[in-house]
Amino acid sequence: MCILTTKSAAAASPATAAEIKTQQHQQQHQQAHYDDLFHLLAVRLRSSSSSSSPSSPPDAGIWEVRQEKPHPGAYLHVSRFNWHDYNMNGIHLEAYVLNKQIQAKEAVVALHCESGWPLEFRQKFVPQISERIHGRLEGWSCYREYGTWKLHVSKGMMSVCEVRVPFGASPDETMERIERQLRRLMTLSPDIDDVIANCLHDEAEQENTSSLSLTKEQVRKNDGLEDRPLWTVIDGYVTDCTEFAKFH
Repeated sequence: MCILTTKSAAAASPATAAEIKTQQHQQQHQQAHYDDLFHLLAVRLRSSSSSSSPSSPPDAGIWEVRQEKPHPGAYLHVSRFNWHDYNMNGIHLEAYVLNKQIQAKEAVVALHCESGWPLEFRQKFVPQISERIHGRLEGWSCYREYGTWKLHVSKGMMSVCEVRVPFGASPDETMERIERQLRRLMTLSPDIDDVIANCLHDEAEQENTSSLSLTKEQVRKNDGLEDRPLWTVIDGYVTDCTEFAKFH
């Protein structure tokens, strides 16, 4: 009986050890603990100042930090006012530790450009910013304990890059790793401002080249009389409305 008992205990020990390890992980890495730590991180980030580029707006040095309401949780966005993330769907740096991340033992830190910006803008912004930052992402990935950065361009042109940060021995150590990766992304703000300015400038140039420029004399001559085009001004642009007038 003693031999059988010893064998049974020995057979059960691997499963018991795994269960103990899982229990220890669950006790150390609880969602409520991360929720509190993310709140403290948000406070620290709001007090940070940022660098700027010549194309940065005057107030671009102020960081905006947002969490979901009414229950913030371990999830936040970091942005600048010209990134238009006031509805949490613009350009932003993102970090979170939710149930899925606790189970996988890795947090997520990312740079996104979401649907608050038109698709045409995103189709220009995402490739341009990716080209600018890919070298720095490779350098940051040398620190394996902080995760490997990857360009993560999605079909919807919403995600730019992402890193999955391995959990540390404690939530405090994990948060130190998350904050370090977030602050690395924050150093990209001058590049992000430059690319935003470039994309908006390109859009303005396209609008200017697609509009029709006429002198006052040309408009007076081509006023719809004698089967000539009918010119009207719509939103500040001179437009040929001949076809519209025929059917209205």
